Amino acid sequence: MTKEVGERHILGKCSELQAQVWFMKKGYQIYPESRQSPIDFIAVHPTKGNIHFIEVKTTTRRNLDNTKIHKILNKRQKKLSNKLLEKYGLKIDLIYVDRDKGVEEPCL
Repeated sequence: MTKEVGERHILGKCSELQAQVWFMKKGYQIYPESRQSPIDFIAVHPTKGNIHFIEVKTTTRRNLDNTKIHKILNKRQKKLSNKLLEKYGLKIDLIYVDRDKGVEEPCL
């Protein structure tokens, strides 16, 4: 693993943990996924019954003008999200974490 890949992996894991803490503060229980899973974790609210399949993306910005680069689900994630929506009325939610500001308030 190159230094750059290792640093990106660590940054991604830190963002994932920040997102998990954000959900726990909102009363959710967190269920981490395995390494082969197309999502990062599942968040379940025990009293409201809300279930969210979460993919965390670290916000990155363009060097030229500092505008945010919007990341999207990959093919495998889109396919799973469509199946979840069709079968259960659920989808994969993208959660963005800014290195400086923390979790960006998601529209769930």
